[in-house]
Amino acid sequence: MPSRGQVRGLVAIVVYAAMIFGAAGTLAWIEGWIFFGWNLVVMTVTGIWLKRHDPVLYAERMKPMFQKGQPGWDRLILLLWVPAWLAFFIVPGLDAVRHGWSHVPLGWKIAGGVLHVVGWLGVVWTVKANTFLVPVVRVQEEREHRVIDTGPYALIRHPMYAAVFLWLLGVPLLLGSWWGLVPWGWSVIMLTVRTALEDRHLHTDLPGYREYAARVRYRLVPGVW
Repeated sequence: MPSRGQVRGLVAIVVYAAMIFGAAGTLAWIEGWIFFGWNLVVMTVTGIWLKRHDPVLYAERMKPMFQKGQPGWDRLILLLWVPAWLAFFIVPGLDAVRHGWSHVPLGWKIAGGVLHVVGWLGVVWTVKANTFLVPVVRVQEEREHRVIDTGPYALIRHPMYAAVFLWLLGVPLLLGSWWGLVPWGWSVIMLTVRTALEDRHLHTDLPGYREYAARVRYRLVPGVW
Protein backbone atom coordinates (compact mmCIF):
# COMPACT_ATOMS: atom_id res chain seq x y z
CA MET A 1 0.00 0.00 0.00
CA PRO A 2 1.33 3.49 -0.87
CA SER A 3 1.99 5.86 2.02
CA ARG A 4 -0.02 9.02 2.59
CA GLY A 5 2.89 11.04 1.30
CA GLN A 6 3.01 9.01 -1.91
CA VAL A 7 -0.74 9.40 -2.39
CA ARG A 8 -0.41 13.17 -1.89
CA GLY A 9 2.41 13.20 -4.43
CA LEU A 10 0.32 11.39 -7.04
CA VAL A 11 -2.65 13.69 -6.42
CA ALA A 12 -0.36 16.72 -6.72
CA ILE A 13 0.95 15.52 -10.10
CA VAL A 14 -2.60 15.16 -11.43
CA VAL A 15 -3.60 18.58 -10.06
CA TYR A 16 -0.51 20.26 -11.53
CA ALA A 17 -1.18 18.75 -14.95
CA ALA A 18 -4.80 19.92 -14.77
CA MET A 19 -3.69 23.45 -13.89
CA ILE A 20 -0.99 23.61 -16.58
CA PHE A 21 -3.08 22.41 -19.49
CA GLY A 22 -6.40 23.66 -18.13
CA ALA A 23 -5.05 27.21 -18.04
CA ALA A 24 -3.69 26.80 -21.57
CA GLY A 25 -7.01 25.40 -22.76
CA THR A 26 -5.29 22.79 -24.91
CA LEU A 27 -3.07 19.72 -24.72
CA ALA A 28 -1.21 20.81 -27.87
CA TRP A 29 1.48 22.74 -26.01
CA ILE A 30 4.97 21.37 -26.51
CA GLU A 31 6.61 23.54 -23.83
CA GLY A 32 3.97 22.44 -21.33
CA TRP A 33 4.69 18.77 -22.07
CA ILE A 34 8.45 19.32 -21.80
CA PHE A 35 8.01 20.98 -18.42
CA PHE A 36 5.51 18.44 -17.11
CA GLY A 37 7.37 15.41 -18.46
CA TRP A 38 10.74 16.53 -17.16
CA ASN A 39 9.43 17.22 -13.67
CA LEU A 40 7.43 13.99 -13.55
CA VAL A 41 10.54 11.98 -14.38
CA VAL A 42 13.04 13.78 -12.13
CA MET A 43 10.66 13.98 -9.17
CA THR A 44 9.93 10.26 -9.44
CA VAL A 45 13.59 9.30 -9.82
CA THR A 46 14.68 11.66 -7.04
CA GLY A 47 11.97 10.34 -4.74
CA ILE A 48 13.04 6.73 -5.34
CA TRP A 49 16.71 7.65 -4.82
CA LEU A 50 16.00 9.59 -1.60
CA LYS A 51 13.86 6.80 -0.18
CA ARG A 52 16.78 4.39 -0.63
CA HIS A 53 19.59 6.81 0.24
CA ASP A 54 17.99 8.49 3.28
CA PRO A 55 14.59 6.96 4.20
CA VAL A 56 14.27 9.09 7.35
CA LEU A 57 14.61 12.33 5.39
CA TYR A 58 12.26 10.96 2.73
CA ALA A 59 9.62 10.34 5.39
CA GLU A 60 10.15 13.83 6.81
CA ARG A 61 9.77 15.47 3.41
CA MET A 62 6.52 13.61 2.82
CA LYS A 63 4.96 15.29 5.85
CA PRO A 64 2.58 18.27 5.44
CA MET A 65 3.84 21.85 5.35
CA PHE A 66 2.35 22.66 8.77
CA GLN A 67 3.79 20.66 11.67
CA LYS A 68 4.06 20.64 15.44
CA GLY A 69 6.89 22.80 16.73
CA GLN A 70 6.93 24.99 13.62
CA PRO A 71 7.15 28.75 14.34
CA GLY A 72 4.05 30.78 13.61
CA TRP A 73 5.95 33.08 11.29
CA ASP A 74 6.97 30.09 9.15
CA ARG A 75 3.33 29.04 8.80
CA LEU A 76 2.40 32.59 7.75
CA ILE A 77 5.17 32.85 5.15
CA LEU A 78 4.22 29.51 3.62
CA LEU A 79 0.57 30.55 3.49
CA LEU A 80 1.55 33.75 1.67
CA TRP A 81 3.77 31.78 -0.70
CA VAL A 82 1.19 29.15 -1.71
CA PRO A 83 -0.67 31.47 -4.16
CA ALA A 84 2.60 32.19 -5.98
CA TRP A 85 3.40 28.46 -6.15
CA LEU A 86 0.00 27.74 -7.70
CA ALA A 87 0.40 30.67 -10.08
CA PHE A 88 3.50 29.03 -11.56
CA PHE A 89 1.22 26.35 -13.01
CA ILE A 90 -1.60 28.67 -14.11
CA VAL A 91 -0.20 32.00 -15.31
CA PRO A 92 2.07 30.67 -18.11
CA GLY A 93 -0.75 28.76 -19.77
CA LEU A 94 -3.07 31.76 -19.64
CA ASP A 95 -0.32 34.08 -20.84
CA ALA A 96 1.65 32.15 -23.46
CA VAL A 97 -1.10 29.97 -24.92
CA ARG A 98 -4.70 30.94 -24.16
CA HIS A 99 -4.31 34.73 -24.53
CA GLY A 100 -0.89 35.10 -26.16
CA TRP A 101 0.16 38.12 -24.14
CA SER A 102 3.86 37.20 -24.12
CA HIS A 103 6.14 36.41 -27.04
CA VAL A 104 9.29 34.92 -25.56
CA PRO A 105 12.12 34.18 -28.06
CA LEU A 106 13.34 30.61 -28.38
CA GLY A 107 16.71 31.53 -26.89
CA TRP A 108 15.06 32.63 -23.66
CA LYS A 109 13.01 29.43 -23.54
CA ILE A 110 16.19 27.39 -23.89
CA ALA A 111 17.85 29.49 -21.18
CA GLY A 112 14.83 28.83 -18.98
CA GLY A 113 15.19 25.11 -19.52
CA VAL A 114 18.87 25.28 -18.58
CA LEU A 115 18.11 27.27 -15.42
CA HIS A 116 15.40 24.78 -14.53
CA VAL A 117 17.78 21.83 -14.85
CA VAL A 118 20.64 23.57 -13.02
CA GLY A 119 18.29 24.57 -10.22
CA TRP A 120 17.04 21.01 -9.84
CA LEU A 121 20.61 19.67 -9.74
CA GLY A 122 21.29 22.20 -6.99
CA VAL A 123 18.28 20.92 -5.07
CA VAL A 124 19.50 17.32 -5.36
CA TRP A 125 23.04 18.30 -4.28
CA THR A 126 21.63 20.07 -1.23
CA VAL A 127 19.32 17.21 -0.27
CA LYS A 128 22.21 14.75 -0.59
CA ALA A 129 24.39 16.87 1.69
CA ASN A 130 21.85 17.58 4.44
CA THR A 131 19.88 14.80 6.09
CA PHE A 132 18.12 17.41 8.26
CA LEU A 133 16.61 19.28 5.30
CA VAL A 134 12.96 19.05 6.33
CA PRO A 135 10.35 21.28 4.64
CA VAL A 136 9.58 23.34 7.76
CA VAL A 137 11.73 25.45 10.04
CA ARG A 138 12.37 23.22 13.05
CA VAL A 139 15.40 22.12 15.05
CA GLN A 140 15.09 18.33 15.12
CA GLU A 141 16.25 17.48 18.61
CA GLU A 142 14.82 13.95 18.28
CA ARG A 143 17.31 13.33 15.45
CA GLU A 144 20.26 15.03 17.17
CA HIS A 145 20.18 17.87 14.68
CA ARG A 146 23.64 19.24 13.94
CA VAL A 147 25.17 21.85 11.65
CA ILE A 148 25.97 20.70 8.10
CA ASP A 149 28.95 22.49 6.58
CA THR A 150 29.90 20.26 3.63
CA GLY A 151 28.86 20.26 -0.03
CA PRO A 152 26.99 23.44 -0.99
CA TYR A 153 26.84 24.43 2.70
CA ALA A 154 30.57 25.17 2.52
CA LEU A 155 29.72 27.98 0.07
CA ILE A 156 26.47 29.49 1.38
CA ARG A 157 24.26 28.85 4.41
CA HIS A 158 20.97 28.30 2.56
CA PRO A 159 21.74 26.58 -0.76
CA MET A 160 18.28 25.02 -1.03
CA TYR A 161 16.68 28.43 -1.46
CA ALA A 162 19.29 29.53 -3.99
CA ALA A 163 18.67 26.37 -6.04
CA VAL A 164 14.89 26.80 -5.84
CA PHE A 165 15.17 30.39 -7.07
CA LEU A 166 16.98 29.17 -10.20
CA TRP A 167 14.57 26.27 -10.65
CA LEU A 168 11.54 28.54 -10.40
CA LEU A 169 13.06 31.24 -12.63
CA GLY A 170 13.38 28.68 -15.38
CA VAL A 171 9.65 27.83 -15.29
CA PRO A 172 8.11 30.98 -16.84
CA LEU A 173 10.99 31.36 -19.31
CA LEU A 174 10.73 27.75 -20.50
CA LEU A 175 6.96 28.07 -20.81
CA GLY A 176 7.25 31.35 -22.72
CA SER A 177 5.60 33.66 -20.20
CA TRP A 178 6.96 37.04 -19.13
CA TRP A 179 3.99 37.43 -16.79
CA GLY A 180 5.09 34.24 -15.07
CA LEU A 181 7.99 36.24 -13.64
CA VAL A 182 5.51 37.97 -11.30
CA PRO A 183 4.90 34.90 -9.08
CA TRP A 184 8.63 34.21 -9.27
CA GLY A 185 9.34 37.66 -7.86
CA TRP A 186 6.82 37.14 -5.06
CA SER A 187 8.43 33.77 -4.29
CA VAL A 188 11.86 35.39 -4.07
CA ILE A 189 10.55 37.98 -1.62
CA MET A 190 8.74 35.45 0.58
CA LEU A 191 11.54 32.89 0.64
CA THR A 192 14.23 35.52 1.20
CA VAL A 193 12.31 36.75 4.25
CA ARG A 194 12.01 33.14 5.37
CA THR A 195 15.76 32.69 4.91
CA ALA A 196 16.52 35.66 7.18
CA LEU A 197 14.09 34.51 9.88
CA GLU A 198 15.29 30.91 9.66
CA ASP A 199 18.88 32.07 9.97
CA ARG A 200 18.03 34.01 13.13
CA HIS A 201 16.16 30.98 14.50
CA LEU A 202 19.14 28.68 13.89
CA HIS A 203 21.54 31.17 15.47
CA THR A 204 19.50 30.89 18.65
CA ASP A 205 18.40 27.26 18.73
CA LEU A 206 20.95 25.14 16.81
CA PRO A 207 24.24 24.52 18.66
CA GLY A 208 27.27 25.42 16.57
CA TYR A 209 25.33 27.44 14.01
CA ARG A 210 26.69 30.78 15.20
CA GLU A 211 30.25 29.56 14.66
CA TYR A 212 29.31 28.12 11.28
CA ALA A 213 27.78 31.46 10.23
CA ALA A 214 31.00 33.19 11.18
CA ARG A 215 32.91 30.88 8.80
CA VAL A 216 30.36 30.88 5.95
CA ARG A 217 29.32 34.51 5.77
CA TYR A 218 26.85 34.48 2.89
CA ARG A 219 23.28 33.18 2.96
CA LEU A 220 22.24 32.88 -0.70
CA VAL A 221 24.81 34.34 -3.10
CA PRO A 222 28.57 33.90 -2.49
CA GLY A 223 30.28 37.26 -2.13
CA VAL A 224 26.97 39.19 -2.17
CA TRP A 225 24.53 38.21 0.63
